[in-house]
Amino acid sequence: MTEAKSSLPEGVVFLALTREGYALARRLASALPGAEVHGYAPRVGDADTVFSDLGAHLRDLFTQGHPIVGLCAAGILIRALAPALCHKAQEPSVVALAEDGGAAVPLLGGHRGGNALATFLADQTGGVAAVTTAGELRLGLALDIPPPGWRLANREIAKTVTAALLAEEKVALRCNVPDGGWLTGAGLEFHDDALLSIRIGADATPPADGELLFHPPVLALGVGCERQTEPAELEALVTKTLAEHDLSPLAVACVCSIDLKSDEAAVHALADVEDQLGVLGIEKFDVLFVHDPPEI
Repeated sequence: MTEAKSSLPEGVVFLALTREGYALARRLASALPGAEVHGYAPRVGDADTVFSDLGAHLRDLFTQGHPIVGLCAAGILIRALAPALCHKAQEPSVVALAEDGGAAVPLLGGHRGGNALATFLADQTGGVAAVTTAGELRLGLALDIPPPGWRLANREIAKTVTAALLAEEKVALRCNVPDGGWLTGAGLEFHDDALLSIRIGADATPPADGELLFHPPVLALGVGCERQTEPAELEALVTKTLAEHDLSPLAVACVCSIDLKSDEAAVHALADVEDQLGVLGIEKFDVLFVHDPPEI
């Protein structure tokens, strides 16, 4: 079944070393918005971008965070990228795709879109996606790399909990929000009497021993400030307010303000921390707070 495009990484760069590879890369890139095709200068001079040093170009793309699809042998990508490897939570997706489209192999960043990208490419070419990650194959998810917006409070025990689930040992699930999303809908079997557990919550309570804690993106910060308020002052107020209500900043999905405050440096600085800024016209607040306050 075709992989949903919403789960695919953005800004994919296809690397073509031959004319045959370039033809396939161009066709596949047209199915992925924002994708580019880079070509080896001596053979593929009409690509979006050309390069003469494959290793250097690959490492530059990788360190800049671009998802990569190399139409070449997996070994070429492995040897070229080895010096640039970092923690898997920061690595972009890297997929080796056979020039005939027969196989798509996610080499890095499988849980960050690489597996989904390989599956999508294989669907497009009629080939096979060689997904090898045990968690995704058997559990259907990866505990150490949650979906966008979700934050993991204690990544260090994700491997322990994953191993327990793979071994069919008992693990409990405690969900303190209305929708547990990807975890509650995964079809896994959980047990209340388990020593290991997974907790989903927006509260600031630290994880207990043997508890893997996820913070879902369920909080929206509504903020405003006087002109030229120092960013540190607004951040301190938000931190204090969240603490007073036992809420974790890791559960914040976005920062919202009225359009009149959309150019305030303090608001933007706070939004940079939380990755997203939402701006509402003042008329929306008139409806919510003046005319019908009981519905808030």
